Amino acid sequence: MEEGHVTQQVEQGVDGRRWGVGIYVAITAVLSLAQAGALGWGAQGAAPEAGLEAWLPALGVVAVLQLLKIPGTRARLLDLGRPADEALSAVVPVLNVVLFVQLLSGTPSEELRARRIRSWSTQVGAFGAYRRALPWLLGSASVALPVTLLAGTLGALGAEAYLELLRGNMEGGGLSRLGDIGLALLGLGLVWTVLQLPKRARATRRSWAGTLLIAPGLALTLAARAAPMAAQGGGGIVLALVVMSWELLVTGVVGGLCAAVWVVAARRVQAGEPLSGVLGEAWGHAADVVVVWAGRNQLVLLGGQVIVPGVWFGVSYALADLAAIVEPERPSFARSVELVRGIRGKIFRMLVLWFVGTSCITLGLASVELGPAELTAMLVDPDVLSTPVVVARQVVTVLGSWWCALAMLAVYDERRALWALRHGDASAPPVSA
Repeated sequence: MEEGHVTQQVEQGVDGRRWGVGIYVAITAVLSLAQAGALGWGAQGAAPEAGLEAWLPALGVVAVLQLLKIPGTRARLLDLGRPADEALSAVVPVLNVVLFVQLLSGTPSEELRARRIRSWSTQVGAFGAYRRALPWLLGSASVALPVTLLAGTLGALGAEAYLELLRGNMEGGGLSRLGDIGLALLGLGLVWTVLQLPKRARATRRSWAGTLLIAPGLALTLAARAAPMAAQGGGGIVLALVVMSWELLVTGVVGGLCAAVWVVAARRVQAGEPLSGVLGEAWGHAADVVVVWAGRNQLVLLGGQVIVPGVWFGVSYALADLAAIVEPERPSFARSVELVRGIRGKIFRMLVLWFVGTSCITLGLASVELGPAELTAMLVDPDVLSTPVVVARQVVTVLGSWWCALAMLAVYDERRALWALRHGDASAPPVSA
């Protein structure tokens, strides 16, 4: 563990001074007024019939000002003795309002502040998890990096080819054939699942693989049903459904294969063992990890259509794929829920770091090619981006997922050790880095 490291940072972070609620409110008010001014400037410059692209400069200024709220928020959190990485909530809509109200509470005494700091300073935080994972990432790069680059490249090229195939069928009126395929996948998945239910108590993870066909089959079936809408301006809905079918099946499978390599290689680095044979060992875990990773991916994607369930699934099952490798004897999803209990906020902030980091880079790559004015075009037409940019964006996303997975491994090891201390499980590792 990084014992005392965070406490030391807290003591040095604001030069030992209390900011007080007044300074925090003043800084937040100034930045909020500047954001309102930026939106007013955007409204003046945008014609009534203009699209979102006319607002992009103003929205960019608002986003930068929102990021500038983080230092002041962090300082106020330290005043209250709360973890500084909670300042990440300042960039999340709704949560930033909740956090602002919470930070208006009175500043505690030094004794209470010290007690609060001790309650979290010996545990890895959101930023700390990524720092701890970095040596594992670099140490395993000779094996994991080629796999990651290959997965990102082939994933992007495959998605482009798949989209082109489906678009050709849409234009040729042949989407009904793909709908038949989707209906067949949906039926197979449902039958498979029904047959699994009576033996679920003794069924293995990999035996649930057929269930993963339900969601992509449903997406293709709905796309075929919605095909008549394409001629009436509803082509975006059809396109979204067929893209989702790829994300629901292929992306989940590829992600699971990569995760097996990432985690097995990182465990070797942790133990100081050579990386020879990593791919063979990872392949032994692949089937179980693919089912767990792809299953979680489907839950998050489907739940994300109404936002809150997607966030809940993403946080609750963030450690499920790790459980399939580190503790294969335990139910993966249940184990994840068990270990994230009490640290959901931290897991969410780790996912925010991954999402914001990869999104900023991928949006930057797109804006370099399209320019800010045409950036929104890619939301309705993926073909506006060239193949090299599409590949680069996908590679960045997979690289970010690799680092995020290893950061989650740091949290998993810590939570597993703490759980063992509470429940007398001598098989778990000690609480250490």
